[in-house]
Amino acid sequence: VTHFIKSIGACYPGQNVFLGVHSGVVRFVLNEVGVTYEMTENIKIPNCGYIQIATDGKNMKLLNSSFSLK
Repeated sequence: VTHFIKSIGACYPGQNVFLGVHSGVVRFVLNEVGVTYEMTENIKIPNCGYIQIATDGKNMKLLNSSFSLK
């Protein structure tokens, strides 16, 4: 999953790209950008909830989310 997301960032530098995925993938990506498993295990990801990440093709960074990560 992260390889795919990073490759999209490399193919479309400086552009916005939307990916529609299920909450399990959202939780996985959150773990990859540094949110602990314990945090993602207990959060409620609403229908149409989103995360916004940035990638340069090598690194990923969480920018925003539509739900609380606390």
